[in-house]
Amino acid sequence: MGTTKGLYASSNSGPREVNIGLPSSVGGITVLENDLPVVYYFWPELPTRTWRPSQSLNMRGLISVGESTLSIGDFGYAVNSYTKVGGNKTQVVGTLKANHHGYYLGDVNLSGKFGSNSNWYYALGALVTGDPGEAKHKGSKLIDDTQILRAVLTYKFDEKSDINFGYKFARSKMISHYAPFIYHTDGSVTEYNGFGIGTDSYMLRDGKINFFNILTGDPYTLDFTGGGSKLWSDSHTFDLFGKNDLGNNWLFKHSTRFHMARASAFLPLLVGAGPTKGKLGTDSYTYVDDGTPYTGEYVQQMLAAFSPQIKTTTFMSRLWVEKQTETHKWRIGFLGQYYDVDKFRQDRTFLYHSVEPQPRLLLKTGETDPYFNYNRGGEYHDGYETKLTLYSSDTWNVTPWFDLSYGAGLQYQKLKGTYSLQPRTTIVLTSFNNFDHNWYHFNTDVKAVLKLTSQFGLLGNFTYQEKHGQLENYSGAYTPDFSKTKTPFIAGGIYYNNDWVSLVSQFSTLTRNNYQARLNVTDRATGVTKVASVHYDIKTIGWTTDMVLKPFKNFQLHYLLTLQKPEYENYTYENPHNAAQIISYNGNIVTGISKVLMEIDPSYTINKFRFGLNLRYFSKQYVSLTNQFVIAPRWESFFSSSYEINKNFNVGFNVVNIFNQTGASTSIAASEIPFDNINEADNTLRTGSYIRPLTFELQLNFKF
Repeated sequence: MGTTKGLYASSNSGPREVNIGLPSSVGGITVLENDLPVVYYFWPELPTRTWRPSQSLNMRGLISVGESTLSIGDFGYAVNSYTKVGGNKTQVVGTLKANHHGYYLGDVNLSGKFGSNSNWYYALGALVTGDPGEAKHKGSKLIDDTQILRAVLTYKFDEKSDINFGYKFARSKMISHYAPFIYHTDGSVTEYNGFGIGTDSYMLRDGKINFFNILTGDPYTLDFTGGGSKLWSDSHTFDLFGKNDLGNNWLFKHSTRFHMARASAFLPLLVGAGPTKGKLGTDSYTYVDDGTPYTGEYVQQMLAAFSPQIKTTTFMSRLWVEKQTETHKWRIGFLGQYYDVDKFRQDRTFLYHSVEPQPRLLLKTGETDPYFNYNRGGEYHDGYETKLTLYSSDTWNVTPWFDLSYGAGLQYQKLKGTYSLQPRTTIVLTSFNNFDHNWYHFNTDVKAVLKLTSQFGLLGNFTYQEKHGQLENYSGAYTPDFSKTKTPFIAGGIYYNNDWVSLVSQFSTLTRNNYQARLNVTDRATGVTKVASVHYDIKTIGWTTDMVLKPFKNFQLHYLLTLQKPEYENYTYENPHNAAQIISYNGNIVTGISKVLMEIDPSYTINKFRFGLNLRYFSKQYVSLTNQFVIAPRWESFFSSSYEINKNFNVGFNVVNIFNQTGASTSIAASEIPFDNINEADNTLRTGSYIRPLTFELQLNFKF
């Protein structure tokens, strides 16, 4: 429920998650560029496929929950950024970064002016990054291979008015990574058979998986090792943004974006979690590549889900006017959004592979094809969304001791397209149904600050959001329940500021109904996975204290403490493997979220040196919906330092995971069905995500 900042704990590719007690989505935190979301919806195009922190961006930090709800219609914090434009002087800025695992990044921006008397300015930027991952895979080489190019042309009418024409090309290929480990019910994990958690690859060695197109029945092979792989996502973005002084303290701002993408999304879902013995009854396996018998103790079943280069088209335009007076800051705005998905599909296939570093594909004895259950649980939808939002707000200095800000928005949403109710038991979908929805939503935000003294006061906040669904909800073989989702958020607390401390402490409560999800439910006895479509609610309460201390010159300490209790409600469904069993997660803690979060960030500057330490504490996390699987409490640690060589160069040295901790991170596969006795899972082989291992990083920043 508090805000956080700093290094990213689980990858090099995106911004930090901000925890407000709701489960983090696949897409993570909303990212804005030039006041508009970089992608309309995170699936199949994740924001990190088209946006990274860069020298070509001016970062503006976080947008509050209330502001995001009003102006964008998204509930939650958002990262705000603006494309860097040219100035009066020619300038080159850049960053070179690398770590000892082979990760590299080159990021440069050139900006300036066309002639001393011209009103035209330019900026050109390029970012290239590659990450082989700490667990280097022989086939894919890079688990993150991304290039982003930007160009901006600016015309300035005067100091308060300008217009900017921007273009961005992005190309990205990313692969998820997991590890097998021995799980202990106290939340700890240990290595299995010498497999390095985070340092050995658990992706198929040859990087090839066979699929069938769920719409045409055509077979194809996904090869995530080659440059022509279907894994690549690419996009073209055209921006028009700027501002105009209307006089009498009125300012008009605008931002319009046209975004075309062909986005791929690959999910290697590890079902079965590793408990399947290599010889189970009469079952045995051979290596596909050379036909020799597999003698390993365990086999891993994988569900590979792939959406290849789905075409999406997005048009967004935001227009608003602002007026500043002595006691008010008025704003009236409009946001229009159009999003079209051209036949989204997710093809699926199942396979077995060996449990070893750089695993190999296995063939089950008696079978002729190592792949099976083609397109079971596959997904499809086609159509478009339109959202039209009108909003207004006012920040009012009522008296010298009382500030009030308030705003409201009205949104119209249309959803139209086709989906399929055909059971996902055949390779090809042949029957389709239409859908057509029209909805209205109301959003509001109110904040108050009562200044009891010049340094101490009270804070209050109420935010309310309404929404229905999106196209993605129609992917499964069922008609989703589109009851209105309502999210009221209430917070209240205190603040205190003086020369050496800045403190905010507040209590908050949040509820949200009608979440929709499709669970891949694995039967432990048979290893079979089926899809269950479910709806549920979440409620959470929390208390957050955020403090910055400056007790003496050149030293700063940031401290953050969050206590929270996010719980599932109305979360029951029928076990797809056993209709007589009703599975319930009611009252369980939301997965992947700790009840206690703590962050300690001391930093010290002396002469041209700066040193920083970042310590983050996570209390026990539940990593299964049943709350039977947990991750033990842990600390994450980071060290950062920099030295200013001269006005042109700055060099940095950073360390991730200073104490080289190993362990599971935020997920355990195949844990949807409750155990009668969780001790059955003690000392068993499981698979899941993991903490990044010890990493040393060098960075060079330059400016001319």
